Amino acid sequence: MIDLKERIRDHYQARVAATAAVVEDKLRRAALVDTGRMRDSITVTARNLTLSVNVPVDYASYTSEGTEPHEIAATQAGALRFYWGRVGPPQPRFYRRVWHPGTQPNPWYRDVTEGWTRWLVEVT
Repeated sequence: MIDLKERIRDHYQARVAATAAVVEDKLRRAALVDTGRMRDSITVTARNLTLSVNVPVDYASYTSEGTEPHEIAATQAGALRFYWGRVGPPQPRFYRRVWHPGTQPNPWYRDVTEGWTRWLVEVT
């Protein structure tokens, strides 16, 4: 006979696993999409009573926390290539370095993960 502690543990492990699927879906819907690379890389796994989130792209924190103005310089090639209509007709433009004005924070990750506890209770 399964004792009460095991039944309770199994019950909450099932809820955590179901919550992982809900959290992954909500994170993917909330992620900023340019190419879809970040959105498609998001994984949420459940192990015992713990959820783990992995967003393995190097720019994920910049989308959430924002950036200060900064310079971008060509490092692996001789120049950066842009198709930027604001500097003339849309044709390739090449620059050794450019000044990025910075990115406004978008707390998409925090907005989703703040609801974990509530979802754990709601998932059946």
